[in-house]
Amino acid sequence: MIFPWKRTSERGRKSAERGRLREALEFTDGEKGLIRLDDVSLAPAIESLSLEIPLGTWVVLYGADDFAKALFCDLCFSYIYPERGKVKPALKGSDVNFLGRSNTTYGQSFSDHLQGGVREPSKRLTSYVIQQVLSERFHRHLDPKNPLAFRDGKKARDLELDERDFLEIAEANLILQKRAAAVVDTTSDFYQIALEQGFRHSPLFLEGGRTILWIVNEEANLPEGSRAWARPDAEGKKISLSFPSGSRAGYIN
Repeated sequence: MIFPWKRTSERGRKSAERGRLREALEFTDGEKGLIRLDDVSLAPAIESLSLEIPLGTWVVLYGADDFAKALFCDLCFSYIYPERGKVKPALKGSDVNFLGRSNTTYGQSFSDHLQGGVREPSKRLTSYVIQQVLSERFHRHLDPKNPLAFRDGKKARDLELDERDFLEIAEANLILQKRAAAVVDTTSDFYQIALEQGFRHSPLFLEGGRTILWIVNEEANLPEGSRAWARPDAEGKKISLSFPSGSRAGYIN
């Protein structure tokens, strides 16, 4: 044999397949991910704030002023506009997801919940996300012969889905939508109950290169598993902003 060849191992084939699927889940990056605030003021919470947020940055919004944190998120994605200064986002409202139970209200079937808002649903990609994002605990709800359906042909209303189940579906849906940014409100009762039930963010979400705005009260008060930005192997830049009660935004680092 003049041109020898080597058979691709099963492990190598699966690894290459995973790489292709992960690549297919990536969103368009580059300059699209930059958000720039130039001397921005919006009463009563934000005054003379200048900041650049590149693609892939984790922005941690601290403090007791929940209204101010919400205003900041709205400014970043052009839901509202500043009274003074300029916000120059390459990201629009259609580029961001808010991770929460609202992501799971699309219909009655599992596919409805999982693929709601997904422009080009792919069975192959969807199956990959089901395996990589949904926990073994969640798979108790799925048909063992058809992972795109609930067990025994049940509809969502017939299942006892809890907060952790809903948040896992929401994160899988967010990944399939391939949006470049996400807002995660870790202070909500819904999120905290899901954490108590053992919810953990998927590596596909944390390491996908998207810009994530984390809304927190105090990092020290959160369960270890929810402080994803504190992981020693975390990639990307972290920016912290403090919004104390009754005061203006304070840029920490």
